[in-house]
Amino acid sequence: MKIKTAPRSKAGLVGKVFIAVDVSGSARREQLVQAVKQAETIARALGATQATYLAFDHRIESQERAKLGTVRVEDLMEHGGGGTDFRPLFAMLADCPSTSLMIVVSDMLASVPVVNPVPRTTIIWLDTEGDHLPTPPPFGLLLKLSRS
Repeated sequence: MKIKTAPRSKAGLVGKVFIAVDVSGSARREQLVQAVKQAETIARALGATQATYLAFDHRIESQERAKLGTVRVEDLMEHGGGGTDFRPLFAMLADCPSTSLMIVVSDMLASVPVVNPVPRTTIIWLDTEGDHLPTPPPFGLLLKLSRS
């Protein structure tokens, strides 16, 4: 699987970054807290200092642009509780041409699109459970939450 590199910007290695957090009914707070920290570490390593945090389940429940490390997962989890659907994330990306990276924090209990609907954006799937996918998503990079 070939992963395209995120475009460079003057501010850092990546342009606009989304951290999408699955707040569906199956999401577990402990895993989400740890996974969001890992997503922020990845974004920082690529030169980002801010991200747009999206809380989603079957729709985008909330969004907040903030400095990395300042958003509380507990606040994101005030929304949601439904089933997981990734389609609203990709619909939003289609309307945000400057987005170069989206890190999806999820237990992956949903169907992943067959192709990346927004190929200009690098997708990183951060799997909080690590045991629900029989095969990796057909695009992007799948990372499993490392437990410490």
